[in-house]
Amino acid sequence: MDITKDGTTDSQSPVDTEVGEVTNTNSGYHRNFTPRQIHVISLGGQIGAGLFISTGSNLREGGPANLLLGFAVVCSCVWAVLQTVSEMTIAFPTSGNFIDYADRFVDPAFAFAAGFSMWIGWTAVIASEATFFSVVVNYWAKDKVNEAVWLTIFLILMFAIFSLPSTVFGWFEYFTSMLKIIALILFIIVGIALIFGAGPDGTVNHGETWDNGVAFLNGFKGFGNSVLFAILAIGDNTFTGFLAGESRRPRYSVAHAAFLIPIRVAVFYLVSVVLIGLLVSPKNPHLLGSSGVAASPFVIAINQAGIPVLPDILNVVIVFAVAAIAAESFYIASRILQSMAHQGLITSWVSKIDSRGRPYISLSITGLLAIILTYINLSAGGTTVFDWLAQIGSDTPTAYYFFQYMFGMILIIGSALAYKLIFRTKIRDVQTVDLITGRRPLSVEEIRELDEYEKSPRWRKFYSFVQLW
Repeated sequence: MDITKDGTTDSQSPVDTEVGEVTNTNSGYHRNFTPRQIHVISLGGQIGAGLFISTGSNLREGGPANLLLGFAVVCSCVWAVLQTVSEMTIAFPTSGNFIDYADRFVDPAFAFAAGFSMWIGWTAVIASEATFFSVVVNYWAKDKVNEAVWLTIFLILMFAIFSLPSTVFGWFEYFTSMLKIIALILFIIVGIALIFGAGPDGTVNHGETWDNGVAFLNGFKGFGNSVLFAILAIGDNTFTGFLAGESRRPRYSVAHAAFLIPIRVAVFYLVSVVLIGLLVSPKNPHLLGSSGVAASPFVIAINQAGIPVLPDILNVVIVFAVAAIAAESFYIASRILQSMAHQGLITSWVSKIDSRGRPYISLSITGLLAIILTYINLSAGGTTVFDWLAQIGSDTPTAYYFFQYMFGMILIIGSALAYKLIFRTKIRDVQTVDLITGRRPLSVEEIRELDEYEKSPRWRKFYSFVQLW
């Protein structure tokens, strides 16, 4: 399908060239990611420091029952989000993903607001992971090195990954995801053993951590905080959709991931939080007095049983998890910015892609903002700025903290209204909406693979469907 100079395809009637028009399929990206990479990365991308460490804060604020209920609610939302996003992504595997769909089916102003706010949000995650990296490394360094050094090393690592072809990012995410998955399975096995009294100092657990009114701490407020912590731990699930724009077989890759990922994420997370709730009391002083990996309920449970070495192994995993999440955030933020330029939402020169398939201008702009947000955290005032961007609020019921919690909503609504007033965009007419551009029908190779799959025995079909990699 060729793109003509007026922004249409050879099989498509001419359309408006107003701000926000979608003009081609994948914005010039190379389709490097294999179905195996997308499946493993989509699963591993949901496993990070939020599970290993932040669940401690969740347990402390809400108790083991609220911890479990909060994650159960969010896991159900993961399924809903992936089902809806995957339906559109399979039909239109464009690099812009939901930003493209917001423009195509709703309004360019809505697409700009979504893209701009998400770009800032994902870039802020890079900065937060850089700070987290410093905390985790200090588990060994004992604060003997200035924090700015660790932040600099972390940023250099990010820029090194994205200075190379996209395949390097894909394999980096693949292997770090495999490491996180294997480590989590290992710690689930260890956790089950600890419940039955494993370890030199281990004792059999009979559910004592749920007694004495601590199962539902702080009532509905504790449940609400648990849901919020669970959202932060599990993160955004649109990553799979963005990968589809550079996938070799998006129809299979996205459908496979969208069906299995919610199931596996729910199993991993819910089993983990059940074990945490049984092994660690929400009143444990280490949840209150420690930071970094020392406050991880996994580490607390292992230390209670007197098992050495495993906390250091967990810390290594968390270092890779932090780096992987930051790389994902860098990838998504740069693709969001490039897609906005490609759709005509912002100046078109930002959409340029080099011969290796890298959106080098959007990567550079995103990297510059990431540097600013990362180093601004070193100052007291900078922490306040970052808290507003990350929407990390307080329990204090004041107008200041209300607007801090609602900053994301204010940013979305404000930017949408401003963009609509400036560019006079119109809501898309459902009768003339573009259902041609970006649609990717089954290729001859995909049809051949489907025919071969149908001819294979049932056990082979089942294995190919549930295999981890």
